[in-house]
Amino acid sequence: MVLWSTHENHHLRRLASEGCRLRLPWAPKLSGLITNPIPTLPILEQLKNDASLYVRKSVATHINDISKDHPKLVLSLTEKWYGEKPHINWIVKHALRTLLKKEDKKGLVIFGLDDSKNIEPSNLVLSGSILKIGEFIHFEFDLSNNSEQNRNIRLEYKIAFVKANGSTSNKVFQVSEFALKTNAKKYFKRNQWFKELSTRNHYPREHKITLVINGDEKDNITLELNK
Repeated sequence: MVLWSTHENHHLRRLASEGCRLRLPWAPKLSGLITNPIPTLPILEQLKNDASLYVRKSVATHINDISKDHPKLVLSLTEKWYGEKPHINWIVKHALRTLLKKEDKKGLVIFGLDDSKNIEPSNLVLSGSILKIGEFIHFEFDLSNNSEQNRNIRLEYKIAFVKANGSTSNKVFQVSEFALKTNAKKYFKRNQWFKELSTRNHYPREHKITLVINGDEKDNITLELNK
């Protein structure tokens, strides 16, 4: 696979990354590499500058797989890579997507998104506090930069979906990444469906929507979901 990573055919170069992915969908897990992914790193180093986006996407996904078992290794690797070239920065962003959704502060700091001080939401309201499974609501809010400098912001929200046993499981939805000038305010409005999906069944009970800014929970609102 190291040899494939230098081949003139981009399909074979991509196979060098895909073929040793720890958790390739629809294929057996590679238990040995899940325990120790170090042997795959020379392949990823070779391919991070590949001319083909098709290949670079595989590198990002491969590293994201590694992050699920070895976050410290991935953070160390991507911190070294970030800033080398724009296309490598893109790889790093996609490689860290799982850690960023988990609000990992060490991942956020790579992009300067770890601090939410003086970034405050306000006027968070729902279009309705009670709805039925299959319907949708919208919520809206303002976001203000109350600091004395321009700020980079990663804005997300998460919903504590109720499971069949009554416990909850958070699902994170990204809204936007943007810069906000000092003392500026920005308005947001989002729709959220509660229809049945092949990947998620809905169950009646109170659900909580929480705004997350640069990895920090800032405000929340609840709704009642009924049959």
